[in-house]
Amino acid sequence: MLKALRSFLDERFPLKVGIPVALVLFGAPASLLGLDKLRLGVGLISCFLALLSLRIVDDISDMVLDVVAHPERGLVSGKIPVKRLEAFVAVSLILILVLNSVFASFWLICFGASLYLAFYKQKKRVPLVLQPFLVNLVFLLIPIYSGLLKGESDLKNLLLMGLFVWTGAVAHDFAHSVHGLDEAVFKVETFSSVLGPKRSARWAIFLYGFSVIFGILFWILADAGSVFVVSLAIMSFIISFQCTRLYFNPKRFMARRLYVSGFLFFLIPLLSLTAKAVFLGHG
Repeated sequence: MLKALRSFLDERFPLKVGIPVALVLFGAPASLLGLDKLRLGVGLISCFLALLSLRIVDDISDMVLDVVAHPERGLVSGKIPVKRLEAFVAVSLILILVLNSVFASFWLICFGASLYLAFYKQKKRVPLVLQPFLVNLVFLLIPIYSGLLKGESDLKNLLLMGLFVWTGAVAHDFAHSVHGLDEAVFKVETFSSVLGPKRSARWAIFLYGFSVIFGILFWILADAGSVFVVSLAIMSFIISFQCTRLYFNPKRFMARRLYVSGFLFFLIPLLSLTAKAVFLGHG
């Protein structure tokens, strides 16, 4: 199992990326809550394992498509045994539940795991344009999870943070997947083949706009600080510029430019919250 996991990590979830992402996604709400060391440890381990497990489950669910689109991937070629990764996911879920068994967050994990199980069981029946909203639910749940881990009853600000990240993550999926109709991979259904390239780009723009609104509301109500809103403004300008170019030239090479920046759009503002707590002792 460990060999298969190591191969998957190297190919699809490099630790040099996965660990910092988990640190920022959980660290931002944790910095607002002032979690103790025990809850910080539980939360960081749980969030990392959840993100990794969902990456594995999503890749397994896409294997039929990847035979055509990405035949070089380890799961498709057989270099990475599917059963061993499925065993790791099961062990991870049990570990997460055990770690959170004495906290209110336990019930949110049960709820989230049930939602994801139902989604992946019925994924083929879910319209393609709705799938990113469900695949990325973890980004909505992490801030709420942090609040329940602390035992907070007022989750309004954390919900706004979750909506900010979730809509940004969904927008990212639409944006970096845009391609011209002449660039379509045979027999692989995509947002651009279903909606059309320009309409797919419009969905990304629309969702990034909602994410900005949620981010501003969170900043106002949570008093998130000037660094958060300045970094949000800078990233919003970068994304609006790139999305505008993508709309007028909806090609794969333009979409790829949003692969990193489209994710940094919400990670950098969140990082400002974590940095504020670490270096200034706030939170």
